[in-house]
Amino acid sequence: MFGHGRVLPGEWRNLERAQACARYLAVKAARRMRRAGLAARALAAWLTDRGGAGWFGEARFAPTWDDRSILKSLGRLFGQAHGEAPVRCRSVHVVLHDLVPLDSQRRDLFDVAAPFEARRRWERLSVLADLLHARYGRDMLSLGPSVEPPGGYAGAKIAFNRIPEDEDF
Repeated sequence: MFGHGRVLPGEWRNLERAQACARYLAVKAARRMRRAGLAARALAAWLTDRGGAGWFGEARFAPTWDDRSILKSLGRLFGQAHGEAPVRCRSVHVVLHDLVPLDSQRRDLFDVAAPFEARRRWERLSVLADLLHARYGRDMLSLGPSVEPPGGYAGAKIAFNRIPEDEDF
C-alpha cells in the first residue's frame, strides 16, 4: 500500500480543508505508486477527531494509477463523508491499496472504447506530470486546486516501515 497522513493544525480542522489536504496526499501517494510500477484497485480515506473516533470510507475500482481517477474517487468518498464525518477533523489519512503490477493489467471485456481511451490519456498525462515534477519541482503542475498543505512541507519523512527515496524529498 501507499499512503500518507497528516495531523491538521487548528485552522484546517474542518471537512473542506481536510479534503484539500487529502487531495495533496493522494496525489503524492499516487506518484510513489507509479514509480514502483503499480496500480491500485482501492482507495481508503479516514478522518479522526480529537478523541480518536472518526470516519472511514473506501472506494474500489478497476486497477488505476492516474491522478484524475484517484482524485475523482477521493471526491466521491468525501461526498459520503459530509454528514457522517466529525465536524472537527484532527487528522486525515489516504491510502492506495490492493495493488497490482502495471504489466498485469488486462482490458475489461465490458470497457467501452471511448472511456477506456480517455483513461489511457489521463494515465499518460500523469506520467508526463511526474516527469515535469522531477525536472521542475513537485508543485509545478497540479490537477485542479493545489493548496499548500498544513505545515508547509509535505516531502519525505522518515517512515517506520521504509527508507524514503531521493524522489520523495
